[in-house]
Amino acid sequence: MLLWRNAIQLFHIYPKLSFIGPFAEAGIQDYVIEVNLSYNWRKKDDPDAGKMFDPDICASGESGWLILELTTNTRSKAGKLEKYQHLDCNSLSIYDIPSAQGPPDVLSGRLEYVDDGGFCQLVLLDQFRVNKADRIQNARLRESLIAADGISLSKLPELPIAFVPESIYDMNGVRIGLIDLVLQIFAPNSTGKTAAEMADAGLERLARKVDPRKRNILINKIESEMGVLAGDYLGDYLERTEDGRYAPKEKYVNTPNQRGAIWSRVRAWAFSEQMDLDYPFNSKDCSKDAGAPQ
Repeated sequence: MLLWRNAIQLFHIYPKLSFIGPFAEAGIQDYVIEVNLSYNWRKKDDPDAGKMFDPDICASGESGWLILELTTNTRSKAGKLEKYQHLDCNSLSIYDIPSAQGPPDVLSGRLEYVDDGGFCQLVLLDQFRVNKADRIQNARLRESLIAADGISLSKLPELPIAFVPESIYDMNGVRIGLIDLVLQIFAPNSTGKTAAEMADAGLERLARKVDPRKRNILINKIESEMGVLAGDYLGDYLERTEDGRYAPKEKYVNTPNQRGAIWSRVRAWAFSEQMDLDYPFNSKDCSKDAGAPQ
């Protein structure tokens, strides 16, 4: 999740911290996540001709457009990045993202350096690092990346993002992302939450950026995991109502004993396959720290 959070910071501006993300500095602030783009390379006998690809982040703005592929895999992404050079951005207009002319600048984003061939690579750990900036064709983007090389990302307000589209492939990732949302269901005066509401709350600012099909898959995944929680772990306290909301049962009483029992069972559910007793459960609200990003 750190990789995704730090990547999104590159589109943001924090006036109180005098921080301008390099993508924002280059005039590229409109982005979408894992949307389908058509592959337009017409090379003879190309097996991928006519296929659709869904890069992690596509962004467009006044100076051009880019594709950013995020990965923690230690294998090179050079082959995939080469294909991304031939994607068509015209379909971005479906998502209210301005289309641009020509091929995109293709970058990879990682938490540590791995050779991704002839492509610019961003290392998005505590300190922002840029490798092979000379491979960027957009001069304004290239200059903003070089100028930002070495800046700290660790001092920025933490984005309260609990899910990304890739979460659907990780049972524990979805469950961990749901912890705070489940505990909110038992807060005083809570009316419960639907799976869709939990998905949008966990995606936070990404909710309107994600391909709707990926959002629906995430909602179904949350519905499935919440069914396990309500049926196998919190049967005495949590129910799914007729209108699809997960809410406390009528017999639930907000007492220390019952809160403790719920906490213990939610913890067992979230870490049923991997125990992490040091997990920081309380999400940080960036709107209360250094001002919300612009």
